[in-house]
Amino acid sequence: MKILNKIFLLGFVLSTACVLHTNGQGNTLLKRKNLDPRVDIRIDNMKYWREMARLGLVSVAPNVKPPATISRPSLITGVGVLSANSPDVVVTTAASQSENSIFVNPNNPNNPLNTNNSYQTSPSSFLGTSGFYSTNGGTTWAGQTTGTGGNNSGDPSAVIGNNGRFYNGFISSGFGQGVAYSTNSGLTWTPVIIAPSGTLDKNHLWIDNKIGSTYEGNLYNSWTIFSGANSGAIQITRSTNDGVSWSTPVAVSNAVSAGSHNQGVNLQTGPNGEVYAVWSIYDSFPSDETALGFTSSTNGGASFATATRIISNIRGIRSTQTSKNMRVNSFPSMAVDISNGPNSGHIYVVWANIGTPGVNTAGSIDIYMIRSTNGGTTWSTPAKVNQDPIGNENYFPWITCDPVTGDLSVIFYSDRNVSSTQVEVFVATSQDGGNTWNDFRVSDVAFTPSPIPGLASGYFGDYLGITARDGVVYPCWTDNRTGTALAYVSPFVMTSTNCPATLTLQNQTVPGFVGQLFQASSTINVAGGSTFFNVEPNGQANLIAGQSIVLGPGFHSKANSNTLVKIGPCTSSPIATPSTARQTNGSVKEAMVEVNQDDFQLYPNPTEGSFTIALPSGTEADKNAGGSQVVGVYTLLGTTVFKKEVKSGEKLVINLKAIKQPKGVYLVKYMKNGKVTFKRVVYK
Repeated sequence: MKILNKIFLLGFVLSTACVLHTNGQGNTLLKRKNLDPRVDIRIDNMKYWREMARLGLVSVAPNVKPPATISRPSLITGVGVLSANSPDVVVTTAASQSENSIFVNPNNPNNPLNTNNSYQTSPSSFLGTSGFYSTNGGTTWAGQTTGTGGNNSGDPSAVIGNNGRFYNGFISSGFGQGVAYSTNSGLTWTPVIIAPSGTLDKNHLWIDNKIGSTYEGNLYNSWTIFSGANSGAIQITRSTNDGVSWSTPVAVSNAVSAGSHNQGVNLQTGPNGEVYAVWSIYDSFPSDETALGFTSSTNGGASFATATRIISNIRGIRSTQTSKNMRVNSFPSMAVDISNGPNSGHIYVVWANIGTPGVNTAGSIDIYMIRSTNGGTTWSTPAKVNQDPIGNENYFPWITCDPVTGDLSVIFYSDRNVSSTQVEVFVATSQDGGNTWNDFRVSDVAFTPSPIPGLASGYFGDYLGITARDGVVYPCWTDNRTGTALAYVSPFVMTSTNCPATLTLQNQTVPGFVGQLFQASSTINVAGGSTFFNVEPNGQANLIAGQSIVLGPGFHSKANSNTLVKIGPCTSSPIATPSTARQTNGSVKEAMVEVNQDDFQLYPNPTEGSFTIALPSGTEADKNAGGSQVVGVYTLLGTTVFKKEVKSGEKLVINLKAIKQPKGVYLVKYMKNGKVTFKRVVYK
């Protein structure tokens, strides 16, 4: 097994960790290694370690060029995933980026906010939590590398409220806690300091975005305190006025009686305003994580229930480490379904475990999930999320639940296909509440994690990020393909839970001044045979299908009506206006009518560059018609790649590679005697 072949390297990592790690129980270890007892290795904040380096207590990572990456373009074949590819988009190259937090605007699924630890290596300068946003679904990004809260100590946590207000949580410059907010979609930021000092680490920020919740708009922030009487405890605070002011922090973890400390808290809210917190428990230190703690509130964070250990006898990876040249942890990540679907209210928690939880036998590091269907009272048996065989290393999971569809997505690093020192980025998805999982690679490179020069030895970030809304999923991670640790986002689209494979529309009418959306993951058949489908004046019908749309002779788009047709993924929006669509304005002659007997074939599909368009044989009259038939190939943005007049029965060979077209999805359009058929072809 891969892990057994890594014993030598693991020993090196462990011995290195011993030099840097301490807590109350680890002071003897520190003295043995001649480290100053002022160094608290429970703390993972990278600015803290830079401060220890400034004091001469520890060394920082040297400036070593990482090994070259291996290009491995991803082709997504996941169940329920409509995207054929998810190009890796770099967020910024102006400074190194690590520890990724991303959140999508609840008012616009094409408007995510991304924030990371931002560090400039030359000249050496820690910039704090960056703030970047996209207005086109992650295709391009704008924003700032400098701290959204000014000079701060990192650990970003991004959320966006239903009112459009952007937020970013961070460790303040004095190792306290702060939250910055933006009222102009990330152009400028206003910081609010929650706690000015106290050695507060590994924070997480969340917002109640469930429309109709009693506590809609409430913000919750949490962290571990590493000083004073409550050292090692999880603290939580809340804001009820859009982040302007915050309540006094309260300790919520004491009842789990951690032998050492609690760390890595993650916050979520439920469909009725419930507040949930989960974290890792360390019963000794240095050690791996041994249990997960949990608490909840049903009164908007005014008070919290007695904390419990929701699962014991786990084995995380913080002390054992992996074979990668980076420090790691098994902090949990949590998601709650606030959709109106069948799993609304379900709570999902994921973490990385050595072996099967409860057995904890070395030989594999995998992502496990537990689920509660009753507000955290009871929990399911751990289920493995990643789908590769045992013997590999899968770690740093982060989970999100689409608030519209209820779909689950988990991002993580995995070495299943590469050498023991490399990783790729995978995402696992579930559309049945975590009963079954499907995983696939989203990164286009295999890379070798390497400590970021000038920061803590072993530091390459402590977590990844992922967010989703309306079927659009945004995984975000750090890799060093350019030689510098940078943040990448690779969006993809899931099918809607209200998106059947095939949809038949007949004997239906779209009334005037009404917009209706009809969608299917594969095919829509409209008004076949003697049936009808009418769009009345001033009405609008949006038709979206993944493969083909067949508009029969009974389809009528009347005067002053609109019909928009798109080959593409389903959407959860109540009415869509696709960018790659044709509009009909009341004229039946202009309608896109498709009939099955005039279908054409594409093969191979997907293609590696060249594919054949085989046209139907048709009648003898069709064969002689010539110019009444046209074939075109277009990009998804409508750019013409190929267009030609054809005859029935003709076969056309299109070589996208030869004409230097980029890989992706293309539309093939076949027009015959006023009838139009669209299909898509994937160039991988």
